[in-house]
Amino acid sequence: MMADDDEAKILLSANPHLSACMKAAPNLLSASGAWSNRAALRERVLASLVSVEEAHDSLLSKCGLSNTASVERHDSQRKAIPACAPPSAPARFFGKTLKLPKSGLPVRAHADVPDAALFVAADRVGRMLRAQSPAVHQRLERSDASIHIVGRKQSVSDLPEHRHLRGRRGDYADEALNDPRRVERYGIWAERSDDGRSFRLPLLSPEHLTIDERTRGMGGTQASCGEENLLGVDVDPRYRNRDILSHEFAHTLMDIGLPPAARTAIEACFESSVVQKGLWLQPSGKRAYAGTNPQEYFAELSMWYLGSHGEFVDRDRELPRPGPRGLQSYDPDGFELIGSIFDGTHPALQGDKIGPPPVRIEPVEEEDAARVGSRRYTVKGEEMEEPARECTLEIVAGPHEPVSIAWIDGDGERHEFGEVEPGGRRTQRTYSGHVWEVAGKRYRANGEHEAQRIDAGADS
Repeated sequence: MMADDDEAKILLSANPHLSACMKAAPNLLSASGAWSNRAALRERVLASLVSVEEAHDSLLSKCGLSNTASVERHDSQRKAIPACAPPSAPARFFGKTLKLPKSGLPVRAHADVPDAALFVAADRVGRMLRAQSPAVHQRLERSDASIHIVGRKQSVSDLPEHRHLRGRRGDYADEALNDPRRVERYGIWAERSDDGRSFRLPLLSPEHLTIDERTRGMGGTQASCGEENLLGVDVDPRYRNRDILSHEFAHTLMDIGLPPAARTAIEACFESSVVQKGLWLQPSGKRAYAGTNPQEYFAELSMWYLGSHGEFVDRDRELPRPGPRGLQSYDPDGFELIGSIFDGTHPALQGDKIGPPPVRIEPVEEEDAARVGSRRYTVKGEEMEEPARECTLEIVAGPHEPVSIAWIDGDGERHEFGEVEPGGRRTQRTYSGHVWEVAGKRYRANGEHEAQRIDAGADS
């Protein structure tokens, strides 16, 4: 059998609070016969230790400390620790901003993105705007254009303007099906890259793609690009050695900054080089990405002109060779066009002046709201309802609430285009007759004005 004093020692060693109390209050047990009577030990100890908290307070008191003081100190330290998660409010997502000196165009990123990425982005956009006319800068500023950086550990849908697309599948089905970079191998969709293991990235079928599976950068009013591409990490083989920000901001420049005559010149060059001359056609018979449409033609050729490259016509031969000389050798007309736009000498940019401010348009009448939809315009050779005129639609949000945007197609179906942050603006290229739903109200763009405005704050 175990001796009583041995059992008591084990009891004390297994309970640090009890042991501490015994050391701090030696008068609890008399040294004469405490260890000889187990019942007396329990009675005296349990009577003294009404609770563990009281024992702890007694110990702190003997040491000259205060339990309350330690709790207050812990609380103050906890409050001083900043939150690790990004703020939930879109307006507070960006913790860093760097503005370009000449145009004031902001480069924004989350606080976790290193400063170097912002400086690289500002430099690349700055060289694209260095020779542009004041009117180009004014159009970008009036449209609230900006550059957003996707952090290395973030996704495109983390950006406030694309949060509405997070997890949604099928929004890029048509784009993916018509994307010449995508092919089907053994029943699995894959995206070609310039990596030696050309089909390393098997992807979902087009109808299941999300925005984050589709890309690491977007064009539009807020051009975006991944941090890893800016800093040359190139962890994604699809974008290795490519200047993705120049591609995405080229979309912003063409759609928002350049005058209509310059966009017409780009479309004419695409028609000549791709459609008539058959350039940008790969050995498989598929068009390279530059051959998709005039917008991608301008964006891809911009990468070549600025020292990088887009999707090769022939990957094995690296054709066209990266850089401006490779572009000049393969597509001299495209090279001349891109060069004249970036150095500001193209005739469409001479005497370029910004047009009148956008004209405010009113919502569609209430009784027509349920059945209104964008009018369809047919291809060449068939009669249209009315001549479709390209125009810009500026959407202005009120100071307190974000504004949702959706395009209504000819069948009355809604296609979400994201949100405008409180106090923000967004410029959207559209056509006369097209219908947009903003903050629950529907508006139809007309052919009378090149620039139109929806003031959602005033209508709310």
